[in-house]
Amino acid sequence: MYHAVYDATPGCGALTTALTCSDLELCATGGLIIGNTYIVQVYSWTATPNQTSVFDICIGTSPEAPENDLCDEPQILLLLSNDRCNNLVSGTNSSAIASTSGTCLTAHKDVWYSFTAAEYAVHVFNVTETFDSGFFTTFLTLFTGENCGALTQFAGTYCFTGGPQNFALVNGTTYFVNVRSTSASAFVNFDLCVFLAPPLLVNDACVGAIAIREDILYQKIVHLQQM
Repeated sequence: MYHAVYDATPGCGALTTALTCSDLELCATGGLIIGNTYIVQVYSWTATPNQTSVFDICIGTSPEAPENDLCDEPQILLLLSNDRCNNLVSGTNSSAIASTSGTCLTAHKDVWYSFTAAEYAVHVFNVTETFDSGFFTTFLTLFTGENCGALTQFAGTYCFTGGPQNFALVNGTTYFVNVRSTSASAFVNFDLCVFLAPPLLVNDACVGAIAIREDILYQKIVHLQQM
């Protein structure tokens, strides 16, 4: 399904460029004037003959921007979670304004969080989408800096997609966390949590290889052959 919004003033025979033209199920059209009439066109994606759809349509006002819409007013992440995210926070970038800091923030709806590491360790930041208004990806980026006017993107210029991402943090350092959709129009609802990465396995590297006793290995081979 596609839909478009036009100013009805010129009349149906002379509609100007659409104010909104979207294949998303939900879109926002700003700058409407009280008392003016607008035409909403709904149509299918292709011109295939006899292609029909049944749909519902509604119009409403956009919600207020999230309280943590700006970097200067981040939501503070206080509690570490376990690896099942038992202390998650839920967020949205609906009605959020795109930030300009960092290399990943071009014209994307985004919100901000801050987190202060209590120990020098690898921390896992996990973002899970709970709703996506337009099939777009959720990005997570970490920044360091004394204030929002002088941020440095953590780990160079990487732009991390949603899901668990590992960062080696320094105790006592406050980090700015940015969560956004990859669209200037679509928004996402999500859950965010932070937890300590599990310790490395003793045999994580070749030099720490665990020796398998020959008699135990033989017993396992015999067992497998008998199955």
